[in-house]
Amino acid sequence: MSGFNIAAAVQNDLADVRAMFAAYAVSLPVDLGAQGFDDELANLPAPMVRRAVRY
Repeated sequence: MSGFNIAAAVQNDLADVRAMFAAYAVSLPVDLGAQGFDDELANLPAPMVRRAVRY
């Protein structure tokens, strides 16, 4: 495949990431408000940050 590159988001990308998640949420037939979606969106990347795991 060519024509696109998937990479981890950086701080400068957060506005675009929020916009994409918000557009996705609006397209759903359910309200994500009860699940705290707005708070998660406002606090990105905190809810989605992969935590280091030690074994």
